[in-house]
Amino acid sequence: MAYITDARKRDFVKQITIFTETNKDVLIAAGFDPSERIEELKASYAEAMMNKEKQIEAMAQAKDATKKAQLSLLESYSLASKTVELFTGLLGKDATLVTQIKKLRK
Repeated sequence: MAYITDARKRDFVKQITIFTETNKDVLIAAGFDPSERIEELKASYAEAMMNKEKQIEAMAQAKDATKKAQLSLLESYSLASKTVELFTGLLGKDATLVTQIKKLRK
């Protein structure tokens, strides 16, 4: 089965809805009143579009959250590095404590 993108699926639903509305008389003459189906298609399409908008919003929020997480981690890492520099300045670069701390970065 070929892969169909979400955009093509949405387009298909829209086209089938329009096709069914356009050919309503032919379908009624054949013994099928598509009125209820047309409403179902419109409602399901509207729900799909609403959920797509929610997905886009969630993706934007996730992107923003990722940026914030990366920035806060960078700030935290920078603070930890400055702490090591402080200890190095206080104790000297050859101090046992400083040597142990520098091993933690690896």
